[in-house]
Formats: sequence, C-alpha cells, structure tokens
Amino acid sequence: MSEFLTQWQEAAHTTLGLFWMAFWAFALGYLISSMIQVFVTKERMQKSMGKAGPKSVALGTFFGFISSSCSFAALST
Repeated sequence: MSEFLTQWQEAAHTTLGLFWMAFWAFALGYLISSMIQVFVTKERMQKSMGKAGPKSVALGTFFGFISSSCSFAALST
C-alpha cells in the first residue's frame, strides 16, 4: 500500500508540474491577446492592414503565425 501511495504522489506531482507549465503559458497568451483586442481598435487595424488584397492576406497570415508561434514556444519552454 505504501508503494502505491508513493507512486500516486509522484504522479500527482508530475501532473501538477505539467499543468503549471501549460497554465502560465496559456494565461500569458490570453492576457496579451485580450490586451491587443482592448487597446487596438478595429479602425486602426483596418488602417494598418490596408484594403483587401494580397498584402492584407500576407500580413494577416504573418501576424497569425507569429501569434501561434509565441503561444507554442512559451508552452514548450
């Protein structure tokens, strides 16, 4: 019984450690994303992106890639 409790304790400790590593990365990502949504107006974003066309699609793709990469990079660290 003692060995079972020791293994359960190790498993719980590992689970909490992995949860903490994932939690802070996602929380930071959501915080940054929400700050951008609050402080960057739709008009300002449209002005920065330009009219519909290849340039705006490329910029949207680039910023989406950067945003996604940052989240996964923070999670992996």
